[in-house]
Amino acid sequence: MGKMVVNGIVITLVIAAVLAVAAVVITGSSLFDSLYNEQDLRVENIVREAVALYQEDGQNTFSSINGMYTDDPNYPFVVDSDTLELVAHGANPDLVGSISQSVTASDRLTEEVLEDLQDGYGTWVKYKFINPHTGDEESKITFLYMYDKYIFGAGYYVPP
Repeated sequence: MGKMVVNGIVITLVIAAVLAVAAVVITGSSLFDSLYNEQDLRVENIVREAVALYQEDGQNTFSSINGMYTDDPNYPFVVDSDTLELVAHGANPDLVGSISQSVTASDRLTEEVLEDLQDGYGTWVKYKFINPHTGDEESKITFLYMYDKYIFGAGYYVPP
C-alpha cells in the first residue's frame, strides 16, 4: 500500500514538472523575464509613491525628489506635460528644465505616449539615457504615469 502512495506522489510530481516546463515553453517565460517583472513592479511602486507624495505635499514634492541625489538606479523623475521639461530628477537635478527624453526620444511617438497617459493607467517606454552609475548611454525601460499635469516616471537600465 505504501509503495502505491509513493508511486502516486512521484507520478503527480512528474506531471506537475512537465506542465511547468510546458508553461515556460508556451509563454516564453524565463528567469530573465521574472527578474524584469520584479523590476517592473519596483519602478511602478516608486512612481506611485511619488504621486502619493505629490498628492500630500504638492509641488514641494519636486524639491524632495531633486534633493535625493540617489545612487539607486531606479530613481523617480517628474515631467511637466505641457512643456515636456523635467521639473524633478532624483539622480541628477541639474537636468531640471531640460526636455525629457523619456517622452520625446522613446521607442514610440511623443503623441502616442501622451495619449496613452490620458487613460489613467500609465504606460511603458524604452529609450537611451546616460546611466548615472556607469556614465554610459544605455537602454532604459521606464514606467510613466500622469497625475494633474505632471508625468511621474521611474525606470531601470537594461544590461547590454
